Amino acid sequence: MLSIIDGGGYIRSSGLNNDPANIGIFAVIMSFYAVYKRNILLWIISFLSGIASVSFIAILGTISAVLYYCIILLRSPKHIFILAIVTGLTFYALNNINSPVFNIMKNAVTLRAESKQNSTMGDEKRGAYFSNFPLAVLYMPSSLIIGTGYSTASFS
Repeated sequence: MLSIIDGGGYIRSSGLNNDPANIGIFAVIMSFYAVYKRNILLWIISFLSGIASVSFIAILGTISAVLYYCIILLRSPKHIFILAIVTGLTFYALNNINSPVFNIMKNAVTLRAESKQNSTMGDEKRGAYFSNFPLAVLYMPSSLIIGTGYSTASFS
């Protein structure tokens, strides 16, 4: 039941807390497991969960799982050729599917990408995290291992 109605009029599914972004790590883990077990249904579920949460980490991670499997593990020109064909067909389908649900999901990802690209406030927050990270580690190095407690992700 946790979800966020974003400014673009779409709903972002959430994970274990009210942040939809945490689906990103779970979808990536599940997609690598699905590729390892060669379970296409599990991979499709992880990919769709990334789209439903509008999490770029999840979407790119699920795609990376397939790329890792095909390029690194198989190292077969035949499999790389099949991957190229499937990728081309996927991009063709993404641009030509005319379903209301699919269009809403595609627009949600596009709007989210544009809002991140045009955001100055988000960049300032991320810049502050990156610039203060070394000081936070020096101040409380144990938080890297044991954390700082519930709902204190940015405490350090």
